[in-house]
Amino acid sequence: MLGAIIMINYCLDVGVLLSPEDKYFECYKAYDNDKYGFHDENQIAYLAKEKDDAILYGKAYVENGVDGTYAVLTDQGECENGNDGDFDDGCVEGFEYKHKNIIYSVAKINGRIVENFLNEDRAVLGWRKITENKTNTKENKTMKNSRENRMEALKAANIETGKYFSVTLPEGLKPGSTINVTISEDGSPVIVSPEKKRNSEEESFLSQIYEDGYVRNTRLHRRWVMAQMFRMLNYKSYYTGKSGYDAYLNDHYGYQYQFEMMLEEIRVLAELQDRDIKAFNERSRFFIPDVVSATCNDYINKLEIYVNKLPVHKCKGVPYKKVFGRNIFVEDLNKYVYYPQKSNFADVKRVVINIRNHHSMTFSYKDLYRVLRKFCTNMYRLPNETPKCREWKDAFKGEGSYYTLMNLIKFHGCRVPGVKGNMMSLKDSLADVESAVDCYRGVYYRLFAYMKRVIESNNFDFNKRMKELYPKKSV
Repeated sequence: MLGAIIMINYCLDVGVLLSPEDKYFECYKAYDNDKYGFHDENQIAYLAKEKDDAILYGKAYVENGVDGTYAVLTDQGECENGNDGDFDDGCVEGFEYKHKNIIYSVAKINGRIVENFLNEDRAVLGWRKITENKTNTKENKTMKNSRENRMEALKAANIETGKYFSVTLPEGLKPGSTINVTISEDGSPVIVSPEKKRNSEEESFLSQIYEDGYVRNTRLHRRWVMAQMFRMLNYKSYYTGKSGYDAYLNDHYGYQYQFEMMLEEIRVLAELQDRDIKAFNERSRFFIPDVVSATCNDYINKLEIYVNKLPVHKCKGVPYKKVFGRNIFVEDLNKYVYYPQKSNFADVKRVVINIRNHHSMTFSYKDLYRVLRKFCTNMYRLPNETPKCREWKDAFKGEGSYYTLMNLIKFHGCRVPGVKGNMMSLKDSLADVESAVDCYRGVYYRLFAYMKRVIESNNFDFNKRMKELYPKKSV
C-alpha cells in the first residue's frame, strides 16, 4: 500500500444564493463577503489539470438551475488525497471557502448567466434588487398610486411615454358601462358612440368572423405546434438515413427535454386553472398528473440502470463509483443518490394522487408544478440517448396531433373524411376530432394516425400552403 498522496486540489462548490433577508443567511456566509449566502448543494474535488472540466460542469449546473444558482471554483492548494496512488475526491475533507482562492465563479442573475459574478458589482446590485423588490412590495404600491409617479417610472426605465394617453369619461357614466375609443387622424383619443356606423374595414372583418366562425390570430390554438409537427413529419437525417417523426424526436430532443417541456406545460396549466378554465380543460387532457408520475418513475428506474453499469473503483479497498462527477462509496449509493431522488418522487406521487381524488378541490396544478420543479432541479442528467418515457411520448404525440388538427380544420380548409369517403362539414370535423381525443386517451399514437389520414385525404402540403399565405417569405 502506498502512503498518502500530495496533490493539488480544486473545489467546485455549487448551490443556491441566499440574500441577507433570508433566515439562514448568516449560517451560509462564505468567501469573505456579506452580499450572499451560499446554500451549498454539493462540493466536488478536481485535480488542477481538470480545471476546464470543473468550469464546464459548474456552468451547466447553473444553466439548468433556478434563478440564484451558483458555482464557485477555488484552489485548495496541496491536500492529502488517497493512499493507492489514485485521485479520489471522496477522500478530500476540510475545504476552505476563501475569496482569495477563487479561480472562477458563475451564477444565474435575473435569468442571465453571469461569469465571475463575485467580482462584478453590477451583478451584485442586480441580484440584490430582486430581493429588495420582494421585501418592498408595499412601498412600491404606494408609488404607483399616482399617474405622475407611474410616468416618471416609465421614463426612468427609458420607455417612451408618448404612446400613452388619458381619456376623460362622460359625466354620469354608470359602473360597468362600455365605451368605444378610437384614435383620430391627429393621434388624439376619441370616444365613439356604440351606435355609430361601422366603417367598411370593420364590416369586412366581422363578415370574416361570421363566415367561418374563427378569428385569424397567431396566438390561437398554439399554431406553432403545427409548424413543428410538419417539420418532424418531413424530417430526414443526413447522418443516419432515418426519417419521420420518431427520428426527429430522437435526434433533436435528448432525454432531459421531456422534463423541461413537461415542467413548462404544468406551469402553464397551473395558470390556466385559475384564469381560463375552458382552455385548461382543453389542454389538460394530455399531460395529466399520471403522465407526470410515470415520467418521473421512469427516470428513477433508468437512473438505477445507469449507475449499476458504472465501473467500480476502490479507495483503501472500499468499492466506490464516480457518479456524475462525484465519488460515492457503493454502500452509500442509496443514501446519496437514490434516496434523495425517490424522496422527491414521493412528493410528486402524493400530489398526483390527491389531484386524482380531489381534483380542483384541495390540490391543484400549482402544487404539482411546485413538486415537479423540485424534482427537476435536483435530478441528475442522464445521457441524451437514454430512451424517453413511453407515457410522455404518447402524451407529446397526442397534444401535437390535436393542435395540428385544430389548425388544419379551422384555418387551412381541411376536413375530416366521412365513412363514405365524403368530407364532413367544419362543425362535424371539429366534433369528430374532439371525439377522437376522448376515444384514444392513453393510446394517442392512434390520434397521430388519425391526423396523418386527415392530411393525406386533404392532399395538404404544408410548404405549399405557407408559400400561399406568405409569398414574400421563405419557408
